[in-house]
Amino acid sequence: MRTLMLGLAWLYLSSAAVFAQVSGPAAERVRKCTLSLSARGEVLECQGAAFVVGSTPDLSNKKGETLTLLVAAAHIVDLEEDPVITVILNAGSKDEKAVKAGKVAVDWTNDLAILSVQGTGYPEPLPFADGDGPAEGASLSIFGFPDNPGPDRHHEIRCYEALVQARQKDAFGRLAAYQLSADILAGGGGGPLCNAAGKVVAIGLMTLKKRGLSLAIPVRELRDVLDGKGSGLLVEQKDLWQGALRLQATTVVVDPRRTVRKVSVLALPRSSLKTELAPAADGSWKPLPGVPQEVELKRTGSTASAEIVLKDASATDADAPWLFQVKVVREDNTVWCAEPLAGTVNFAKGLTDSAKSTGKDAWSDEAPAAAAPAAEWKPKPLAGKTEDREGCKLTPIAMPGAEAHIPCLCWNADQTAFYAAEKAGTVRLISWPDLVEKAEVNLGHPVSQFAMSHEGLVIVLPDLEDAWLLDSITLQVKNKFHAKKAGWVAASPASSVAFVACAPVSGPISPDNDILTAFDLKSGKKAGEYSGDKVGKEEIPHARRPSNMKAGQPMIWNAPALTPDGKFLFVHSYFSIYRFKVSGPKIALEEVSPPCGGDAARFVFSPDSALVSMHGGMETPIRGAEELGKWGAYIFKVKDLQVPLARSSFHTPWFVKEGGQIMTAEGDGILIFNWKRERVREIPMGTAPGSFGGAGGYFLLHPTGTGAIILRKGVSARIDFEK
Repeated sequence: MRTLMLGLAWLYLSSAAVFAQVSGPAAERVRKCTLSLSARGEVLECQGAAFVVGSTPDLSNKKGETLTLLVAAAHIVDLEEDPVITVILNAGSKDEKAVKAGKVAVDWTNDLAILSVQGTGYPEPLPFADGDGPAEGASLSIFGFPDNPGPDRHHEIRCYEALVQARQKDAFGRLAAYQLSADILAGGGGGPLCNAAGKVVAIGLMTLKKRGLSLAIPVRELRDVLDGKGSGLLVEQKDLWQGALRLQATTVVVDPRRTVRKVSVLALPRSSLKTELAPAADGSWKPLPGVPQEVELKRTGSTASAEIVLKDASATDADAPWLFQVKVVREDNTVWCAEPLAGTVNFAKGLTDSAKSTGKDAWSDEAPAAAAPAAEWKPKPLAGKTEDREGCKLTPIAMPGAEAHIPCLCWNADQTAFYAAEKAGTVRLISWPDLVEKAEVNLGHPVSQFAMSHEGLVIVLPDLEDAWLLDSITLQVKNKFHAKKAGWVAASPASSVAFVACAPVSGPISPDNDILTAFDLKSGKKAGEYSGDKVGKEEIPHARRPSNMKAGQPMIWNAPALTPDGKFLFVHSYFSIYRFKVSGPKIALEEVSPPCGGDAARFVFSPDSALVSMHGGMETPIRGAEELGKWGAYIFKVKDLQVPLARSSFHTPWFVKEGGQIMTAEGDGILIFNWKRERVREIPMGTAPGSFGGAGGYFLLHPTGTGAIILRKGVSARIDFEK
């Protein structure tokens, strides 16, 4: 992947520079060929431009008809998983015509997308300029539709001029992008940049406001996209056994004209190189020299992947750099190769430094860090010898104790396994009730909290200010999301949206912890952002709240949690509970409770999403519920936060599905109450060395109420309750 060198100094051009604007028939041809574009998803809508670049056979049509191909900016048309894409011919004129377009191929390494439209009457493709492109100081004409008023009204195409301020180059001195003197305005991303002859020299992408840069991609990259290539490469570890390292190599095949005949990956130890690698004079790469290992990738849709096995009979514990490269052979036998990627291999430990290049972060203002490799874990029994205790059976779990784990556990979607995570970044999937470790991954960074969603496990890595989505079975990293000061995550098995809060998991609450970010886990896109200060000023006055609560006071996003059905978001802010109605990534404040808790560790919900409780308590009883007393953890109906139903002991209660009982882990045992707060049963756990006893930890009740998992100091255990 070529990394844009965005840190280059500005080249200031003389104010006397002369713009060479395209005009006459050439300008009219560009105008006809450039179409207004809109991409509308469930949450977001983006606008830009596209232009005609060729055609391809319509395989769905037996009459031998063709599809017209257009190029657009990938970040506009790939904003959500399946947006409705519309292009407008002759935008703003009386001959305006709207046509639905489909995505054919996406090359995120260069932020280019190829679209197709059916029918006839489209103009001929625009010609491409030859050579190495315009020099610094050259004038270009930018065509696009800036500031379109909306999806149903369109301006005519506009042409404005820009100078090439700099030719940004990559580490090998190749042209990577043009830096322009004029902004790529909203509605212009994806439009052509032409020379005075009306030939395309670049595609306008975007203006990075934070860095003051307007960027365009050279037309040379568009040629490769149209001819067929690979986009990005991911090499992951699968297994290591007796010096044989099994890897999974995956790339995205960009093949809009269906000319790619073969895709393979090459692997070569760097030590076998006699000279350092470099691209050819025209910017292209040759295959890795010598005799690299080559494995053909199997194509499934736009993805190509295969297993590649590296072997070393000595299996020494030494890091060795290897090179991996995507190779594409086209129908005309021309070969395209990607820039080689480096990865560190240790035949005693595995792939110690992952080889990954998706290209999707190349145009991000703040690109998140790459994920560590996800390994295929051989099932490992963890159950110790079961002991009979008073009222239960206790089975130790042979994994690190609570000192190594964060105080968080959660069930998978069907409650047949649970997740645990060490503070240093190791995540485990452990089956229930047989306690077999089914998967393990070391993310390489500390973790603070996690929650189960419909798309997988969402886990927060605070030092990266990231939330990562892990596959619910393999724990492989599926996606990652950047959220400033990320500390908490709220998710539900019933929802494909996760909410990440910047409030700290522990420590003092501060108004600086002000932002809650919604992410669409299916599309991998940020879908909303909410300010606590704005909610406090605009929504609290209209929400149900205690009569003595002032309207418009600020709030913070502490300990956010979704109900199991994903319909409500709960937040703890300044001693009160806030309930928001959830509609996809959108939230609306409905109710605020009286002060009822000073230090929220977590929310707990009943399995049917009807009840909620929060760790905490107040020095004075809640008005209207004085008979419940002070302190403790109050239990509310999810849809009524004004007067609690009951109060348990100080620790957070868990709700038993059958029998209507309340259960807590406190002191050296398990306490079970009824709704009158009468102690029904006490199950002592013991405090002898090596036993279950000790303070702190985490209690996770199975939804059936038949058992629980407890993380305690020095010991983790499964508890099976007697009926």
